[in-house]
Amino acid sequence: MPRAALALAPLFAATPLLLTAQPPSPAAALPPVRQTLGFNVDAPPLNFIYTYGSGSEPKFLSLSGPPQPFTVRVTTSSSHWLEVTPNTGTTPQQLQVSVSPSPTMGLTPGLHTGFIIIRNSASYQEVSIPVTVTPVGSPFSSQPASLAVTLPVGSPESVITTLSIGSNFAAGITSTSDVPWLTVTPFRTNTPALLTATVSAAQLAPGTFNGKIRIATFPEGELTVPVTLAVVPPGPVFSVPSLQFQQAAGNIVPPAQTIDITSNGAPFRFTFATSGPCNCLIVSANANATPARLTVTASPAALPVGVHRGVITVTPAGGISRSLDVTFTLTPPPPPAIGGINHGATFRPVAVSPGLIFSLFGSNLGLITGLSAMTSPALQLPKALDGTRVLFDGVPAPLLYARENQINGLVPYSVAGKSTVQLRVEYKGQLSPAQELRIAPTAPGLFTLAATGTSQAAALNQDGSVNSPAKPETAGRAIILYGTGEGLLDSPVEDGLITGATLRRPLLPVSATVGGVPVDVLYAGTAPGMVAGVLQINLLLNEKVPQGDAVPVEIRIGNTPSAPGPTISVR
Repeated sequence: MPRAALALAPLFAATPLLLTAQPPSPAAALPPVRQTLGFNVDAPPLNFIYTYGSGSEPKFLSLSGPPQPFTVRVTTSSSHWLEVTPNTGTTPQQLQVSVSPSPTMGLTPGLHTGFIIIRNSASYQEVSIPVTVTPVGSPFSSQPASLAVTLPVGSPESVITTLSIGSNFAAGITSTSDVPWLTVTPFRTNTPALLTATVSAAQLAPGTFNGKIRIATFPEGELTVPVTLAVVPPGPVFSVPSLQFQQAAGNIVPPAQTIDITSNGAPFRFTFATSGPCNCLIVSANANATPARLTVTASPAALPVGVHRGVITVTPAGGISRSLDVTFTLTPPPPPAIGGINHGATFRPVAVSPGLIFSLFGSNLGLITGLSAMTSPALQLPKALDGTRVLFDGVPAPLLYARENQINGLVPYSVAGKSTVQLRVEYKGQLSPAQELRIAPTAPGLFTLAATGTSQAAALNQDGSVNSPAKPETAGRAIILYGTGEGLLDSPVEDGLITGATLRRPLLPVSATVGGVPVDVLYAGTAPGMVAGVLQINLLLNEKVPQGDAVPVEIRIGNTPSAPGPTISVR
């Protein structure tokens, strides 16, 4: 029985489906790998060591020998730090292996393991190549990395600055100062964190003073942020101690606010600048010398719900700079709203069936930029993506993709036997109103290359090539189709499970026609390497099948036919 080699990513609207395989146990050491899969695989020991914040030189492995198709996939023990390019092609070929040292990859200090799995697409032979990565150094970062503060002599006021502390993994930290004129809060918190550093010159004579903030955790490491205080003659005076903007997320611009700037000495000319977590502050001045008024507009729409801080800094010509804190408080957006749910292959409204891949549309469903699913180490799709869940009578559905106006996922098998279910979407703890859905035993539909439900079907010829007018299949040979909506399978399966060695078949019989002519179904069941709910159908094209670039194809599961529209190319 042919195994599917077709990726599902182009079949779902903007919905990559990432599939991984269970790696073998890592070896204690990584010797060179030299194996033959119908072609030669020659890899050096793949051990990477890097310091946080820097990169690591890529390594290369060679595929040599006669031309053979190959595919590459990777698995990692924590996060997704391993990349191989290219990940498909024909031998001979040289592959580049890279690791990412980005703190966002979530790697803690110590040894991390992964595997590169190379497969001969023609013979289905595979070889696993172990990879290790060892991050060293401090896992923490500070923005800014140091502080330089200038205050007027005898000033009773303080300079308050925000430090953004990041790390490549969640950690509890303590923050302390080594001098009395410098304080930092909170003393204890978790990364990522915003620390407030307060510098006061009230008890200091003119001069330059040095201190430091120590940010530490045990046993992972520590970070020191140098602080320099220059006590100088007086500078500008602000009419307000700070600015606060508050709005619901999604609003574009809250009302503007103003700051009056005066001098505690002679008038002076000045310039101003802004900084913060994004380019959220827009400032204009009615004059470039004191007294003057600044008009401040905040546009923090790109920031997540929560409290964020920015800074406005005023610098006199040849004098003392002073800064003003600006706080953005963003409250949660409106709750999710469901617009409708469509068949994931045909993109038509339909009564859903157990295991059906669906596309759900609406508003406030998830992140604006969208997020694709990654399978768990148990080779199962997640049931939440950054706070987004889809609930069928309260049962969470496996998810493929979520963004602000669309979610792709699979109907839980627990809906079987029901006539209706209540559908709700949850995002960041907020629930949409319930919508009632009809349930059908099956809802068959075929995927198409254009992801429209019509025109060229997502099909493979018997030789593994993609079926198209340029690569038609011949009568007397097999063709492989992919669909969804087959309903219950002949043995139970967990929601969102990736199909491995155990194949399952629809509980109801499967038949097919090509160009209106009945054809033999060689296999209909779960597709190896794809999530349960993806149906693979292998058909034998007989001599009666009409020829053409767009011959209609239809499958039937039980008494329910697939939606019209998909075609294949036959010669």
